[in-house]
Amino acid sequence: MGGYVAVAVVAAALKQLLENGLVSHNVAGAIGSDIVVSALPPDRIVTGSDERPQVNLFLYQIAPHVGLHRHERPLASPAGSRLPAPMAFDLHFLVTAYGASDGQIETLLSYALLVLHQSPVLHVAQREGLAPINLSPVFLSTEELARLWSAFQARYRPSVAYRVSPVLLEPAL
Repeated sequence: MGGYVAVAVVAAALKQLLENGLVSHNVAGAIGSDIVVSALPPDRIVTGSDERPQVNLFLYQIAPHVGLHRHERPLASPAGSRLPAPMAFDLHFLVTAYGASDGQIETLLSYALLVLHQSPVLHVAQREGLAPINLSPVFLSTEELARLWSAFQARYRPSVAYRVSPVLLEPAL
């Protein structure tokens, strides 16, 4: 099923990974409140006095994966004709924590990082026909983060960037 919905499948799998990981670590008990895991643009997250404990996963960039080239995986269709090789991409996500009470943001972000660290390979996507996908943190300088948040037109929140790769967009057979 990967095909052209691979990006959506990967985003949903990461969201599910975070939801399940936060539940298994009983993070709601640690911060004293239910937690929402979302995949929204940062400017759509409610902040201020109505801010709730939340971890947001935002896809902010899709870049070509430099490790795989188009000619490396030619595919044959059932009729025997050659199909184009899959396109390989790296997905760049920003993991951001929100909260209104003291320590909630730091606690949520810490647990989210722990969950992602414990799962450096995303196997959940295999059920959807995708190959295992690597998760790795990416360092963004203060300047890069400031530019991102300025582009989002949202209040800055502590965030960590992750690269998810390679994600293959397979041609339909």
